[in-house]
Amino acid sequence: MLVLTHAIISPMNLLEKLDHFIKNKCPNLWNKGIVVGVSGGPDSIALLHLLSRYDELQSKIIVAHLDHHLRSSSTKDAQFVKNYGESLGFQVQIHNENIEKIASKHTLSIEDAGRQTRYKFFNRLAVQNKIQIILVAHTANDQLETILMNLIRGAGITGLSGMKSVTRISNNMIKISSLKHYNTLVGRPLLTSTRKEIIDYCNKYNLDTIKDPSNNDRSHTRNIIRHDVIPILQKINPEVVRTTTKMSQTLRYDNEILIEAYNNVWNDLAISTNKESIFIDRSKFIKYALGVQLAILRLSIKHLKPHITDIGFDTIINAVNFSQNADVRQECSLPGNLVMHIDYKQIIIKNANSKIITKLPYPFIQIGRTKIMKVPSTTKLIDCDWNILLDYPTTIDHVGVYTNDNRWTAYIDVSTIKRPEIQIRTRKKGDSFQPLGMNGKSQLISDYMTNTKIPYELRDHIPLFVINNKIIWIPGWRTDHCYRIQANTKTILRIKMTQN
Repeated sequence: MLVLTHAIISPMNLLEKLDHFIKNKCPNLWNKGIVVGVSGGPDSIALLHLLSRYDELQSKIIVAHLDHHLRSSSTKDAQFVKNYGESLGFQVQIHNENIEKIASKHTLSIEDAGRQTRYKFFNRLAVQNKIQIILVAHTANDQLETILMNLIRGAGITGLSGMKSVTRISNNMIKISSLKHYNTLVGRPLLTSTRKEIIDYCNKYNLDTIKDPSNNDRSHTRNIIRHDVIPILQKINPEVVRTTTKMSQTLRYDNEILIEAYNNVWNDLAISTNKESIFIDRSKFIKYALGVQLAILRLSIKHLKPHITDIGFDTIINAVNFSQNADVRQECSLPGNLVMHIDYKQIIIKNANSKIITKLPYPFIQIGRTKIMKVPSTTKLIDCDWNILLDYPTTIDHVGVYTNDNRWTAYIDVSTIKRPEIQIRTRKKGDSFQPLGMNGKSQLISDYMTNTKIPYELRDHIPLFVINNKIIWIPGWRTDHCYRIQANTKTILRIKMTQN
């Protein structure tokens, strides 16, 4: 319930904006508590003052301040935040860190080390108190600065959308932490409010704030943008802060549509995905527009390396060109120690050192593995999630055999073989067979696999079916001519492979 005993809110009505945020953004989380990041500057002091107007939140708010020890007044600033927070009836937590030491240890800028340390502290407080949302006081001016910084770096539509009003803490925000998964949200209720609105609010209610001298240090890119670039833009368009806020929202809505479209394409292209590799249908991929191809490669990289932040445009555009022009078995480097490997029908994106065949749309076994099976029987391949059924069907007729279009089912003439034992094994040097349809002409297995463009990574792992040391079937491709079903065939062996 809003406390109505305070003075009337000014026309910019920040209180109504906060009220709208509370009611419409994660409304079920507020009663569980809130961590509020407070530096002591005008933005965070205004946010804290606004929150004090909600009497039902008083016992649920924890004010969090990081004493970074970067200037002599930092301890005094921390005490100021503590005194002000407690005067409003809030619990206050002060955390001390040597930011210069953290920056040196992790090879970060002072600004980045301070930001990551703050979020690490805020998140720890939230987890300890079973709180799921952290509020920070970013404004529309901060949004403009962020978008301009992203523009300078060459960002795409996501970067030009700027900060979200609510986002989940990610590993990119706290790289210095050992945690890998976060459930805490960060809320920015003042993101559509200008810095002028904040200053006017502070002046109206005579709120004391801290003046941070580092905000004038032009060795930081953000401060150059704030003090030099934005004033020039405001001469061209005095409402640039507000118009950029609207642009950010528009781009975010557009980006949501694009993400949904890209995910649909991803589902069409990705044949198989796991933690080690992604198999993409090459023939389909090269038919899509360049923008879609770029997006799919970024999604693939993020799937395998979710913490990566720098996916350069030049690298991705070169990878797209490579996917269309490279020869089979060629590779190119991708960010995050990944490589793109070209096969006949697939683009394989994998860890550079990964040589293990994981889940594929084909059955496979480890090199050198053999297994003897009797008929009838059912066997599960231990290297993959495929099963083998061996039996003598009683209902199948010759017409059914001749019209069989299931590449994972083979019918073999075993009329002259008593109690056949079936062996499965991987290929050996010098293996040959007589592919059905070649009039009994013999061919080396290696030549056949090359001519039919069987994926290179699969060739040494295909489970070949063998009777009496003679290959009778390469599953998914061809049976042997000598074991074809004929008019005088009396005994038919069925080999059926199914994937779980």
